[in-house]
Amino acid sequence: MINKTQRMTGTVKWYNREKGFGFITSDMNSADVFLHHTALQPHEDLNIVPGDRITFTIQKQEKGPAALEVKRFAEEKGLSTLEEKRFAKENKILQSVQVSNGTKFTDLDLNPELLRAIKDAGYRSPTPIQVQAIPIVLKGQDLLGCAQTGTGKTAAFALP
Repeated sequence: MINKTQRMTGTVKWYNREKGFGFITSDMNSADVFLHHTALQPHEDLNIVPGDRITFTIQKQEKGPAALEVKRFAEEKGLSTLEEKRFAKENKILQSVQVSNGTKFTDLDLNPELLRAIKDAGYRSPTPIQVQAIPIVLKGQDLLGCAQTGTGKTAAFALP
């Protein structure tokens, strides 16, 4: 069963502000824990809604476990500045570049075998996304592309 002094986290299952009580689903064992408004901090009583993440301690009662010392769970607010800089450095975001329509597959420095396979597959000239993506893919780098249907994403990322 649940220890009295153990601090836990959980999710508010439901809470009736008018009646001043509800239930929390514990993350540790999915048990329902009774939540009474007296266990809440005064400023949080008005703001508790289903789905809120909270921390609490347990007090065993006759009818089951009840929450005490309830506080809103404060998760970390994202990446630190150092992590953001490292992420930006390691994962350079490519900007959209307009490519001229005169580019050919031969301009992409593809080997002859690959050029033959592209021609046999029926491709005549690369789309702008193919012009940008094929050299990156051939270098073995990861690439994430987002474009409209029919722009050549599959052909750029999964070469014939």
